[in-house]
Amino acid sequence: KFWAPLRKHFPSLEKFVRAAYLHEGTVVFRDDGEVNEVKSSIGSRQGCSLGSFLFCLAIHEELLSLQRAFPQLMIIAYCDDVYIVGEPKAAIQAYNFWSHAVATRLQGSLRDEKGSIYSTQLDKQQLLELGCPTSLKVCQDGIKVLGAPSTLIPSWQTFKLVGHPSSRSCCLNDDD
Repeated sequence: KFWAPLRKHFPSLEKFVRAAYLHEGTVVFRDDGEVNEVKSSIGSRQGCSLGSFLFCLAIHEELLSLQRAFPQLMIIAYCDDVYIVGEPKAAIQAYNFWSHAVATRLQGSLRDEKGSIYSTQLDKQQLLELGCPTSLKVCQDGIKVLGAPSTLIPSWQTFKLVGHPSSRSCCLNDDD
């Protein structure tokens, strides 16, 4: 998924990335004194600093599709954490849209049990009735956003939809 965007936006890096990722790599590990090798052709190379960059590049177009499909929502992504903020019904529909895109077009999967939904107005049963996946954790006292509890973020103007108790919006994230 990242070759076309890499070529379009970062053409000077294409030859370097192709040299690093065009052929399968070898993962070497030691187990009980015995050295073992495993061939790897999927994902980034262990310890490769390009891994996060290439992952973000691969999911970028899908994130743009998500935002186009749900323009009324705020979509925030930081590496593999995606936050969907807005009216609960639309946010849940967007989460399900994102989960489908990850599974079908990105050939990955979201682990709902690691995600969460933050809503100050609706309880778990009401959110389930709107189509919320049953394994998403429901929080009413805040969730961590980029490592900081949203209720502790000082600027309500910037983060009102995420943490303000009077907001009728909710926030879903796909990786708590």
